Amino acid sequence: MSHICPVKHVHWLHAHAQKDQWHEEVVLITYEMQWTVRYFLHKNRNWEEGAVSTTSPGGVAYALWQGHMWRKMADLAFKNMTSHYMSPCLDIK
Repeated sequence: MSHICPVKHVHWLHAHAQKDQWHEEVVLITYEMQWTVRYFLHKNRNWEEGAVSTTSPGGVAYALWQGHMWRKMADLAFKNMTSHYMSPCLDIK
């Protein structure tokens, strides 16, 4: 009978550590999702600034198209993944 209590205690410690690891993973993934969207927004701004500094009509069109593509990726990234995710796109327009 004396072996049951330590075994249950070790099992509980293991389960508790695993719960903490999963919680940490959720926090990290949430930040990684936001970092990804912020990177897309950064690329969008870079291309839009490039469109302003370019003089050739073709270069302007290409830069605006690239900027639009990056903004669209930022808007759509992780949109349907979870209701708990708050996109940085909501802060930046």
